[in-house]
Amino acid sequence: MKISLYYGLPVLLVILLGSTCEKVEMILTGSAEITVTNPNGPLTGVVVTITPAVEGVGAQVTDANGIVRFRDIPTGDYLFVAKDTVFGTMSVAFTINDHPVFRGEIKFREGNNPPDLEINSFNENFASIFLLGDSITVGFLIRDEDQPMGIPWSLTITSSLDGVVFQGPTGFFASDLRFALTSLGRHELTFKITDDTDLSDSDRGLVDVVPVPDTPVLILAQASLTGTVIEWESRDSTQFIRYVVTRIYEDTGEEMDIAFLPFSERTFTDTEAIVGREAKYRITKQLESRNLVSDDLVAEFQYPTVNVGGKLGGLIADPTRSFLYALDQQNERLLFIDVDAGAVTHSLPLNGKPVSFHLNTSADRLYVLIEGQQVVEVFDLERQMALRTIEIELPSDDSHNHSSGLVEVGMGNLVYFTDDFPGMLRLYSGTSGELLSEIPIGRYPTATYHAASGLLYVGSDEPFGGTLQRYFAADGLLTMETSITNLFHAFYYRILISADGACLFHGRQKRLTSSLNSLAGSFNDYLLAISDDGQLAAGSTSIFNATDFTFLRSLPHHLQFGAFPSGSQQFYAYFETTDNLVIIE
Repeated sequence: MKISLYYGLPVLLVILLGSTCEKVEMILTGSAEITVTNPNGPLTGVVVTITPAVEGVGAQVTDANGIVRFRDIPTGDYLFVAKDTVFGTMSVAFTINDHPVFRGEIKFREGNNPPDLEINSFNENFASIFLLGDSITVGFLIRDEDQPMGIPWSLTITSSLDGVVFQGPTGFFASDLRFALTSLGRHELTFKITDDTDLSDSDRGLVDVVPVPDTPVLILAQASLTGTVIEWESRDSTQFIRYVVTRIYEDTGEEMDIAFLPFSERTFTDTEAIVGREAKYRITKQLESRNLVSDDLVAEFQYPTVNVGGKLGGLIADPTRSFLYALDQQNERLLFIDVDAGAVTHSLPLNGKPVSFHLNTSADRLYVLIEGQQVVEVFDLERQMALRTIEIELPSDDSHNHSSGLVEVGMGNLVYFTDDFPGMLRLYSGTSGELLSEIPIGRYPTATYHAASGLLYVGSDEPFGGTLQRYFAADGLLTMETSITNLFHAFYYRILISADGACLFHGRQKRLTSSLNSLAGSFNDYLLAISDDGQLAAGSTSIFNATDFTFLRSLPHHLQFGAFPSGSQQFYAYFETTDNLVIIE
């Protein structure tokens, strides 16, 4: 027999009926009254169920006052669950015991949304880096539509290596939080926020805790043809370190971070440094985006220079001697520059302002054209002395007398060219100065002679584009072999021939001399000099690998001219802004 009692303590009664002894279980029950509300008052029509289910006790729907009533609930622990199509689901726990009636309230918040936790210092796919012993600061943001500011949330931070590192209430929607990690390695951090209704949200992040690294030490900063090479020493091998290379110009104090390198690098080549400006370099270690420790030992260098004592108008390398020859237009001198000594070791006076000069086929004579006088001075390079002067015979028609330059084409004969329009090639005797022949050409001419092949290459400009021509010089005559046109407009673009005569450089182009129509490739600059082996090329702003056309390093704007000494790994550069030759090793 089952008896339901609404009052009293739960007991087990044994009742003897008649003359037989029968054990009867009497289970005490209670009732419950639940009120369902939201911030606006009672809610009508909300379905409320009981968990665990009780036989004979079904779901109830709140009345106009938001109340449901349940009867005959056995003693024990239960959960009332209220479900609403608008506000969602909420629940309240209760116990049927010595209270005859349980009265409880289920409070729906507006929308019944759980709080939203956002940790803005971390994300799941990126490990932030911290030094051992550093305090970690994270910013958190809580979005809670249903709770006013000041209602406490419980925040817990758990590390996969150190366990719980922070736990406590917070009454702020947004704040910064500091805590420390004590173990080296990668920590997976879990951030959990719980509100007063046990609704919660969580976020996570990765943190790498690393040892304090050492200070890098610079050991080299050296200029070269391919750039300024910087090297440093550092014992760190952690993948979380990167190096920042900073360039500092001494004259202006200008600083620029020029490289960001991984932990495995210990060297960098600065191809953008301006030649001739004294620079320093600093290496800084960074822990991801944080400055970690800087190198206080700054390496510095200064490009070596040759003091030429005046404004130059040309520079040429001797193919057989360790010398360069320069035209000093300011002081009207011919300068002899000893490459081994890195200095001007001799000079000879000229009879006027020099315009152009040329080495003869055997490199024992140097011819210098004097401006406005149609005079060529001849010098002995072995003895470093003046030999004689050649007066060039001018034709009676003097409409083509604006000199542009000259080249020696063997047997002492000279080709003199002018830059009127049309221009003119004139072949003169190198002995008497007699005019042997002349050929009209385009304007802005340049020319180069290759002695081994006996070929003269001439570039000039036409109204329709540039022209490149090849002549054979012999017996006092210039015979044109081939000509190509429509290249590009050529305004005094130099013609440069490799020592073996296989390649020709004109403007930005490299061509094969076997067929001038065969274009080997193009550079991103107009070339002013090549090395004697044809491996390096210098333009007005850059140095290139002349074989594969790749950029090697930057030069200042407006490089006027330069030369690669024979058999040397140096480049002598002359700029508009200096009276010195700058040596790039």
